[in-house]
Amino acid sequence: MTAVFKQYTREMHQNFDYFATWAPNTVLALGDIGTARGHLFEPVTSLAELGIPFSASPAGPESTFAYTSAGQVRVSVSPEAQLPGVLGVDPALRLTVTFDHAKSTFFQAVRCETRRISDLAALEAGIRESMAAKRWRSDYVVVTEVVRTGPAVILVSSRADTRVELEVSAEWVPAAVPLGGAVVGLGSALDPRSGLAAQVITPEGGLTPLFRGCAMRRTASGRRRLRVRSHQAPAAEASERQLTPLSWAEFTREPVERI
Repeated sequence: MTAVFKQYTREMHQNFDYFATWAPNTVLALGDIGTARGHLFEPVTSLAELGIPFSASPAGPESTFAYTSAGQVRVSVSPEAQLPGVLGVDPALRLTVTFDHAKSTFFQAVRCETRRISDLAALEAGIRESMAAKRWRSDYVVVTEVVRTGPAVILVSSRADTRVELEVSAEWVPAAVPLGGAVVGLGSALDPRSGLAAQVITPEGGLTPLFRGCAMRRTASGRRRLRVRSHQAPAAEASERQLTPLSWAEFTREPVERI
């Protein structure tokens, strides 16, 4: 049976072409370094801690990331102000999200900014120096792009027939609902037994739930050879490796247990 977090990260990758953090409120930054196995990224260190410089591109235009598991989530908005205003915004609407299936996702994030490392060639050179000095493990992955959200709601169900009600302003309604707009305030009261595997609600924003990464991989005839786990690469191997994008196969490969 597929774990909830594996289903969530798979749907995020299929829909957005980004890797997703679990839990969704995990904070990542450009230059974070860790390992990626079994649908999880586990931070270990950073480029700054290893003394490897990098440059970041300016944030691009703000965008909205919206997704609901197809055929498994129903969203509705009350047309009347039945609840108190949120964060000084009045009137408020009642947004109802109903999960008809377990392991389903409701993801809505607005005013998102995308930042990425701009000079990957320079980064690769810096990593090679770190490899030669035996400070870079061959299974390391470096975060080269992050999506930082504005106000956001991320809900993942752990069981079917789960309903969540949120207070929202009239300016914030998911794209699938006709009213449309941007978030200016959210509020909710959810029981721990609400049937949710993940519940992230942030009016202020600042989440980094989506990212891309790169790893140093040995190439042969232009094709990557994936290595599940190894010790620190000797200096002789540094020049044989190239900085390549993290693949879905690498991200989902299960860790190898050593006996």
